[in-house]
Amino acid sequence: MRIFFRSLLALSFTFLQNGFLKVLSGIFVFLENSETKI
Repeated sequence: MRIFFRSLLALSFTFLQNGFLKVLSGIFVFLENSETKI
């Protein structure tokens, strides 16, 4: 049971990491687009 929880925690952590990277890249692209428009 402990191994299951550990794998679940690792899975959720990777999902959080991926979401954070996606948000960062999205903000970066948004800033780039706004800079080119101005």
